[in-house]
Amino acid sequence: MALGSSAPEILLSIIEVIGKGFNAGDLGPNTIVGSAAFNLFMIIAICVIAVPSNEIRRQKHLDVFCVTATWSLFAYIWMYLILSVFSPGVIEIWEGLLTFLFFPITVFTAYVADIKIIQKRFLPHRYRRTAHGLIATEGEEMKILGANGDINVNENVDPAVRAFEENRKMFIEIMREIRKKNPQISPIELQKQAEYEVINRGPKSRAFYRVQATRRLVGGGDVIRRRIDKERHKCTEALVQEHEKQSRAHTSRIFFDPAHYTVLENVGTFDVIIGRDGGPKDLTIMVDYCTEDGTANAGSDYVPVKGTLIFYPDDKIKKVSIEITDDDVFEEDEHFYFHLKNLRVRTKDGLVLDPLQLGGVPLAVLEMPSTATIMILDDDHAGVFSFEHDHFQIVENCGFMSLKVQRSSGCRGKVVIPYRTVDGTAFRGVHYDFHEGEVTFEDNQTDWILKRIYRNRCNGYRAVRAYGLLLYRTWRTNLGQKNVRQVKNI
Repeated sequence: MALGSSAPEILLSIIEVIGKGFNAGDLGPNTIVGSAAFNLFMIIAICVIAVPSNEIRRQKHLDVFCVTATWSLFAYIWMYLILSVFSPGVIEIWEGLLTFLFFPITVFTAYVADIKIIQKRFLPHRYRRTAHGLIATEGEEMKILGANGDINVNENVDPAVRAFEENRKMFIEIMREIRKKNPQISPIELQKQAEYEVINRGPKSRAFYRVQATRRLVGGGDVIRRRIDKERHKCTEALVQEHEKQSRAHTSRIFFDPAHYTVLENVGTFDVIIGRDGGPKDLTIMVDYCTEDGTANAGSDYVPVKGTLIFYPDDKIKKVSIEITDDDVFEEDEHFYFHLKNLRVRTKDGLVLDPLQLGGVPLAVLEMPSTATIMILDDDHAGVFSFEHDHFQIVENCGFMSLKVQRSSGCRGKVVIPYRTVDGTAFRGVHYDFHEGEVTFEDNQTDWILKRIYRNRCNGYRAVRAYGLLLYRTWRTNLGQKNVRQVKNI
């Protein structure tokens, strides 16, 4: 800010100091400091005015802001120290050199804060406990994994909660990987492939490999395995079924069905389904719900919701509608969370009670997971580019021919694709003219006709010659405020 907006005052002060034998004049450092403070207020005012009255802008990452704000305050303190404490009325050489050294130090500390080296390596993460596990109080999204991928929470965390949150994170990452490889995959097929991949990536026990080896040796592994599993779990299953039967009779379960949703950005609105099962039939159950940002932001990516669901005695299912904001800007696939909390029951007498503080068997519980994940798939793609056909045949004396470049699976944004000819059995300069250039697709343009002129040297019989025309990997150009992104070419 000082080097930019206050540059004129700084230069005038330098001229004044040199003209007065390196003594401070009427302008002096006070003018520079005052100008910087005035510019700071002007910048803040512009930032406030620039946001429309019906919109919200949130600064989620305050690390760099805190660093720069600290240095800005320190600058005023440093000016006071060198002018009034260390050497009153005189700027010594070491003070000037150290002042200039603070510029790169400021940039370096801001960079360190931006890449979060200190936060990841030295500062412990703070977590708040909820019904579904732990939620980090800092960062973009809910995490229970450390920077190195290991569990970074207390040892007394419920193993079931720990395992579920690990699988949730893995599931989201796998879905993003699949979407990068196949951007036009449907949400249903995407979930199926992600589920299959999660199972394949799961750790295998030694018993698993023993069973696999036995199947290869004797065959009929499925029958043997079912028989062994049936004998092993015979007694356990009976106990579990009896316990579940008793639990369903005395305790109402509130749960998501399902706990993960995958929707396209242009879906408009969709319903999150919350179910109720078991428990006394004359109870009214109330539970609060709210959305929380993950990588998706409330307002710009979805419309946040908050309220209370009331399950009357005959209610089994409740639905909450969430609106997804559709825009024309390319974004990575994002997600946010939908929480259930503060479970309460209301008796026939009208008393509202906490079911967990009554003692004995609880009247109602939030079944894990009490947090649903909603993943938003972006539908604004630049597209896949290819020729209309793999091979073209032309007569040597045709003079020129036209090639059609097609754009499929999306047509968002302006895209520039370089092309060039390459030798096959035909050689440039002899059988054809070398060409190199760019094909430009405007926003919503789906095809482009590429015309090329060829040599006509038919002086007698000539064998069939071939060469190639390549569309090679390129980058999407800027379109207004849109970001640059890579385009897939075939």
